[in-house]
Amino acid sequence: MSGSEGHLQGPRPEERLRGPSSAGRRSATEADWLLERRRFGQIEPLSPFRFHRVPRVIISRTLVVPAAAAGLAVVSAWLALNYDLRPALAIFASMLGGIVVLAEPYIGVVGYYFMAFIRPQETFWGFKEARFTLLISVATLVAAGLQYAVRPDFGFLMRRQNFFILLLWLSIFLSTLYGDFGGPEPKWMDYYNKMFIMYFMLIGLTTSEKKLYWLAWVLIVSIGYLGWWGNERYFLDGWNIVHGPGMPGAAFYDENAFSMVIVMGVPFVWYMMRTTRSRFIQIGLIGLIPIMAHTVMLTFSRGGFLGLAATMAIIALRERNRKLGGAIIACGLVFFALLAGEEYKNRIGSIENYERDRSAEGRLESWEAGIKMAVHNPFFGVGLNRYLEAFPYYSVHQPRVAHNSWVQIGAECGLAAVASYGFLVLFTMTAIRRIRKRIPLLPEESARYAEMLANAYLVSMIGYLVCGFFLSMEDFEFFYLLVGMVQILDRVTETRVREALVRRATAPPVEPRKSEPEMVPA
Repeated sequence: MSGSEGHLQGPRPEERLRGPSSAGRRSATEADWLLERRRFGQIEPLSPFRFHRVPRVIISRTLVVPAAAAGLAVVSAWLALNYDLRPALAIFASMLGGIVVLAEPYIGVVGYYFMAFIRPQETFWGFKEARFTLLISVATLVAAGLQYAVRPDFGFLMRRQNFFILLLWLSIFLSTLYGDFGGPEPKWMDYYNKMFIMYFMLIGLTTSEKKLYWLAWVLIVSIGYLGWWGNERYFLDGWNIVHGPGMPGAAFYDENAFSMVIVMGVPFVWYMMRTTRSRFIQIGLIGLIPIMAHTVMLTFSRGGFLGLAATMAIIALRERNRKLGGAIIACGLVFFALLAGEEYKNRIGSIENYERDRSAEGRLESWEAGIKMAVHNPFFGVGLNRYLEAFPYYSVHQPRVAHNSWVQIGAECGLAAVASYGFLVLFTMTAIRRIRKRIPLLPEESARYAEMLANAYLVSMIGYLVCGFFLSMEDFEFFYLLVGMVQILDRVTETRVREALVRRATAPPVEPRKSEPEMVPA
């Protein structure tokens, strides 16, 4: 079964329209009704969230709601008596969220990625020890498991991207066992396990353009807040160079990683602004872009600068309104000239003179050592998170990380891992190309969503590839989220086109209007 067809579950739409009582083709109305009778896991029609779809797995809904309400009332009273207000509210919200996730597992997907990017345990006071993403991922996994146990349907897994996700996951694990410097990495394996499990929850539970649309809003709100947070640190707290939230070792704590998050979020803000019909939201999104761009500048990341420049250039070149595209480039140049200080300009200017820049020379030396590691250890690499430990055996220079996603993953996890990573990039870009070709064939509302999302995914992926060439971000969760979202949109648009063809084939023929007889004068 080919990768482009393997996601189809159950009979084809054409086969659903055949039945023992049909003497010919069914009417278009009945065809529409049949096409929407899909099992769990299949593509859904355009629709908002449906919270009332509580899975009747253990007991009926009429018993679930009163029991849940009574339980929450008891827990609320106990928390109010034994805890301070803030932790009590956090625990209560977590429990309430778990019940909502059981009712609609997709909410767990949205909540997980929202918490993974906004990181409240590091950006809000009082939540330092909270592990929101772990709690949400467990609740989502349980809810999805219950639904799949009742209505098993795993056809969405039959895609080439998922094979390479599994191969990459296996290569990372094997590198901890059989790499030359390999050893137990429980913390990192927990991170990878949670990330890949939520990837499969994402592609299984996100089944329509509308759900992808709301997920895009989650990214805009969370990453937009990070941009605002970065400016607060500079203007209110007096930070000279802004890094990500949390402590060293936290996700995107490093200045370069933090700038990459912001860069990848900018295309979502721009294309949502171009798609939304609310003037108020448009103004808010336009104002958010310079805030995010300024945050990238505050990180002093040259890779972030190149990624931001690439994304804005692609947005301007792909803009249908040529005047607006030119205005984007002009505003970008003016913004840089007015807000970039001399120190930042000198740092960006050092990109051209990389031969005399010690940092750039160090990266080239590290790339050379990393390539040697991959060549000498082609199957399992030197071991996950063992790059610095192995560095002295392959270079006489000062040990440092690769600062290149391709070199880092190939050196640590072997050639199968870097090949899987490369195929994920390739198949994601080709899937975006297929989606764009289908847009003229889609219904109007579906086409509007698909075009906005495809453009955002494409430019965000370009920003990631530009930044990732100068950073070791092969473990960046946003990349795998992009791979999953593109795969979902590819699956949805293919089904939409097939449904449109079925509706067209089953529509009753339009009889030509009979012309009235001409009046002949007596």
